[in-house]
Amino acid sequence: MKNKINGIIGMVFCLAVSASAMVIHNYCTDKDESIKTESGIFDEDYLFLGHELNFSGQAEDLVFLGKRLTFEGKTKLGLIALCEKLIYSGSSGNGIIAGGMDVVVNGSIASNSYIGCKSFTLSDKAIVAGNLFVGAADLAIDGKINGDLYAAAGKIVINNEIRGNVNVYSGRILFGEKGKILGNLVYSSKEKMNDRDAAKIVGTVTFKENHKMDKNWNSFVKFIRSIKYILSIALFISCVVVGCLLLFFPVFKKLDAKQSERTFWNTALWGLIPMLMYPAVIVLCFLLILTIPFAIVLILAFFPLLYITYTIGTTFIGKYLVSKFKWNVEKRHYQFMIGALAGLLISIIPFVNFLYMMFVIAIGWGTYISFLFNKDLTVAERERSGV
Repeated sequence: MKNKINGIIGMVFCLAVSASAMVIHNYCTDKDESIKTESGIFDEDYLFLGHELNFSGQAEDLVFLGKRLTFEGKTKLGLIALCEKLIYSGSSGNGIIAGGMDVVVNGSIASNSYIGCKSFTLSDKAIVAGNLFVGAADLAIDGKINGDLYAAAGKIVINNEIRGNVNVYSGRILFGEKGKILGNLVYSSKEKMNDRDAAKIVGTVTFKENHKMDKNWNSFVKFIRSIKYILSIALFISCVVVGCLLLFFPVFKKLDAKQSERTFWNTALWGLIPMLMYPAVIVLCFLLILTIPFAIVLILAFFPLLYITYTIGTTFIGKYLVSKFKWNVEKRHYQFMIGALAGLLISIIPFVNFLYMMFVIAIGWGTYISFLFNKDLTVAERERSGV
C-alpha cells in the first residue's frame, strides 16, 4: 500500500513539474499600494492577483483576477480577465475571455472571444478577426468584426461592418449610419426590424418571434423534470451494473466478514471525515495555484471513487438489513441488490434521499479508510466490546 501511495505522489509531482511555466504576481494589499504598472517582456504566462494592473508588456498568456485591467500590451496566445472593468487596447493572438461589469475593446483580437458583462463596447478603433460571443445588458458594435457574431443583450447597437453571420437575441436592435451585416441575420426581438434596417443586411434575414415567458415556463419545467428523472434512473442503473461487476474482484471478498451493529455505525462516522474533506481539498488545491494538477487528479478520480464507495456502502446496507430481518442471504451480490432496492425505495422521499446517499457514501469511505490503514472497523468486534 505504501508503494501505491508513493506512486500517486510521484505522478502528481511529475504533473506539477511538467505544467507550463507561469509568473505569478500577488498584490492583494491596500488599494493605493496595489496599482501595478507592467511593461516587461515575458516568455511565459503572466498571472496577476490584485486590485489594478496597467499592462503594456508582452506575455504568452495573461490571466487577471482583480478590479481593473488596462491592457495596452500583447499576448502571443490569449487573455483571461475576471474584473470589474477591462479596457483593452492591445492585441491578442488567440482571443480573449472576459467577465465583469464593463468591457471596452479598442485593440485588435485574433481568433474567437467569449465575453460576459453588463456593458460591452467595441470601439471604432477595434478589429476582431474571429467569432465573437457576447452576453451583455448593453452591446455597442462600433468596430469591425471579420467573423460571426453570437450575442444576447437587452439592447444591441450596430454601427460598423460585420463581415459574417449574425445570430442575436435582444430586446431591441438598432442600426447606425455605418451599420451593415455582410452575412445572414437570425434574430429574436420584441419588435420586427423595419425595412430601412433590413436593407443594410446583404444576406437573408430570419426573424424568430419572442414568446411570453409564462407560455413556455410550464413546458420548460416539465422538460427539466423529465431530464432529472431520466438522469436519476440512468445513474441508478449504472451504479447497480458497475457495482455488480466490481464485487467480482477478489479484493471485495473482505466485505464477507461479519460485522456488528456498533461497527456498522462507527464505520459510517469514520467515513464522514474524508467525504467532507474531499471537496475542501480540491478547492484548496486550486487556491494554492501550484497544486492545480493535483486538484485535477482529484476531480478525475471523483466518479471512480463514487462508484466504489457506493458499491461498498450499499453492500453493507444490505448486509445490515439481512442481519436485522434474519434472512439467510450470504452472497455479497445478493446483499448489494437488497441494499440497492432499499435505496430505490428511499429515493422517492425528497431530501431524505440525499441524506441516505451521503450515508451510503460515508460507509464506503469508512470501509476504504479501514482497509487503507489496516483498522479493524469492518470485522466483527471482539466479545469484550459488549455487543
